Amino acid sequence: MRSGNGLTVALRASSVLLLIWLSAVVTTSVSAQRRVNLPLTDVQVSIEGEAQEALRVFFSNFVMTDTATLGEQVEEILIGMVPIAYDSGCTSMIGHWGSDPTNVPGSLFRPIYVYTGKDPASVVVLMAYRCFSYRDYYRDTYYDERLTTLTITESETKLAFLPHWWKCKDILALSKISVAESYHIVGDILLSLVFSMSGENPCCNGPFSCDEEKINYYLIGEGGVRPVASVVKHKEDYYHNDVEGDTEVIYDAEITVVEDADGNALEIVSVYTIKENDELREEGTLRFIFNPYSGMFEEGME
Repeated sequence: MRSGNGLTVALRASSVLLLIWLSAVVTTSVSAQRRVNLPLTDVQVSIEGEAQEALRVFFSNFVMTDTATLGEQVEEILIGMVPIAYDSGCTSMIGHWGSDPTNVPGSLFRPIYVYTGKDPASVVVLMAYRCFSYRDYYRDTYYDERLTTLTITESETKLAFLPHWWKCKDILALSKISVAESYHIVGDILLSLVFSMSGENPCCNGPFSCDEEKINYYLIGEGGVRPVASVVKHKEDYYHNDVEGDTEVIYDAEITVVEDADGNALEIVSVYTIKENDELREEGTLRFIFNPYSGMFEEGME
């Protein structure tokens, strides 16, 4: 069973109003050449020279903890390597958040996970690139994050921005990233990251809002970092309609990873329910089975 049928019921009542509002927002945003969140662009930057050596030295001795931060020198190097699309996108996004003189854009890199392969000179660092405002209260409440990887080898160092997508149709969504769990697949690391998307954005609001939490799974090994699965854990759609009344649709799932006797992840199981205004509309089970030939988790039958 799939979740789409239950959600479609709630969309019908407000589809016309939603499309008109989205069209107005997109038109306004494009004409003003301003963003309401960070881009979703796959970009890779090569780092060379003294910057490359400084990163190699720093991460060769780096110990990942829950409170770990990057040194000032490393932070400056990484910020200086941020692609123009993300740098200008951050400035544009914060520009939507009011004229308060303290509403100044800022950005940082937050370490999430460090992988060291068989060759100690090869290191892969997963980080969240964050765009925020220095305005009081906003800084720790409203911000947008994108997943990045820093790959260091003997011959090269590369910084990559990995875009993520959400099922929410809310174009205002801001994202936050956190670590869930780590597993193994035949010697490689299977890392699960929680992406929390919220339509609560200081820029603006409208008759439609959506909050979503999904778990993305990444395979990390000698070949680098590769997304292999994405499973929705929680989703709330809210539609406001002055004529027909408000509608709230909630998708909720319990997600587990099934392992074999050797501790290798075999499949991801999602047991879900869909409720519309607190009434159960649908329930079912989704299974995503690891295919060793494609190297991906593929949706299977219940």
